[in-house]
Amino acid sequence: MIFSQKKNNLEFNKLIQPHMVHINQLAYRLTGNKDDAQDLVQDFLIKVFPRFDTLDQERGIKSWLSRVLYNTYIDQWRKQKNNPIQVVSDINKYDMDDETFFNEHICQRFCPAEMLNLSQQQQILIRLLFRLKNEHRIVITMHDIEGYTLPELSEILGVTLGTLKSRLHRARAKLKILIEQEKLGEVEVVA
Repeated sequence: MIFSQKKNNLEFNKLIQPHMVHINQLAYRLTGNKDDAQDLVQDFLIKVFPRFDTLDQERGIKSWLSRVLYNTYIDQWRKQKNNPIQVVSDINKYDMDDETFFNEHICQRFCPAEMLNLSQQQQILIRLLFRLKNEHRIVITMHDIEGYTLPELSEILGVTLGTLKSRLHRARAKLKILIEQEKLGEVEVVA
């Protein structure tokens, strides 16, 4: 019995490990901070582990894993939304000081000199993204940052293609307004 469990754990790790950087990146982009991202990934792994026997049979495992992660995020978001006690303030939701986690899981592709400049720009962009409605932030994050196509997003998010196109257009327009306001130094929230 114990040998079987260890074998299952090893097989699960072998199957899921190539996707963990992507899972961590997406979790961080969805939640906006290290602690919530780690909690989300842990809940995600708990959901996926019992079904890992069917994982290697899944077509588009990355999309399937992203859908499970997204659904787990939505479940957590709904619980937090309905919770009368909200521990994290919306203003400080994003861990701007947590450079280690940011560098390890988000910006692995860049050299340190590029990171210095990109980090400042990315922090501003991330802060602005979190000022958008949740549905707009998610579609921009998954389409423009993660690189999912609209048909893939339709499957992952369970939303029609037309609705996604509309959300993406509105999200980009609102983000453009926020960026222009940032350049002008205005601090108005556009929802």
